Amino acid sequence: MENNKSATVGEKLQAAAFSFTQKGIESARLEAELLLADLLKTNRTGLLARLRDPFPEEKEQAWQDYIQKRQAGWPLQYITGKQEFCDHTFQVTPAVLIPRPETEELVQIVLKYLQKSQKNFKVIDVGTGSGAIIVSIALAMKKSVKEKERARESQNESQNESQSQSHSAYHAIDISPEALAVAQENAKNLGLQDTIEFTQGDLLEPFLAKKSLNHKFNVIVSNPPYIESEIIGTLQKEVAHHEPHRALDGGIDGLDLYRRLIPQGAQLLHPEGLMALEIGYNQGQAIKKLLQQSGFTNIQIHQDYQNHDRIVTALQPQNC
Repeated sequence: MENNKSATVGEKLQAAAFSFTQKGIESARLEAELLLADLLKTNRTGLLARLRDPFPEEKEQAWQDYIQKRQAGWPLQYITGKQEFCDHTFQVTPAVLIPRPETEELVQIVLKYLQKSQKNFKVIDVGTGSGAIIVSIALAMKKSVKEKERARESQNESQNESQSQSHSAYHAIDISPEALAVAQENAKNLGLQDTIEFTQGDLLEPFLAKKSLNHKFNVIVSNPPYIESEIIGTLQKEVAHHEPHRALDGGIDGLDLYRRLIPQGAQLLHPEGLMALEIGYNQGQAIKKLLQQSGFTNIQIHQDYQNHDRIVTALQPQNC
């Protein structure tokens, strides 16, 4: 039996990694390191420097809780309560989908579009979940404006640029109040509590009801549920048993939300406005057809690093 009082940090790490391997957890050593680093409030480098230190006795119960949850299939991110995305740390809970690395490309596509625009803009993230997409976009655009200000040769030009940014607007909507609470906390943690407007509602319906030019957007971005209903049960248990099904389930063919969102977006985008959607690996052509049916042009299917369809972008016609 392990002597908790005499165990070192390294011994605790080794034991956890072994138990994860026995449970078939991929990257068992890495996950053990990340969990233990979180418990000890350090990073992996700091953890490795402490391997010979005595393990803090007062942390034993919390450490056992971490291990038991991970062995039971809890995603690491729900145990630590955080996930890295676009170089920022976001709070995550079982109320929200864990942000994936491939979604960072969706953010980059939107940023390229916005940075080419010299006018004020309005962006909305539909089904915002943790808020990772809209928060990352807002942070990057604010940074871009500051860099332009520093490059200005005259004070008047700098003020004009700053005023231009101040009239840009960021919106986020989600049907889940629990998800919105997480998104709002992330915005607050990253200094954007007064920058992003949060709305509870089903897709874009609250904005359709307003029927006002003031509620049209330059960009609609979304990573909606797109997994076929019958497939969800076959996913990794970390996903199937722990992530919110509402954020995963796209109906029989995975396209239910797109069939509603795309026509709504066509009514709420300004001319030449951008719709940017994350999609399933085999849905590119089907989404393209839905966009064409709603009158969108310049439709492009973007592939991920595995050469799978991952993002579709389209523009609202000029004469709309």
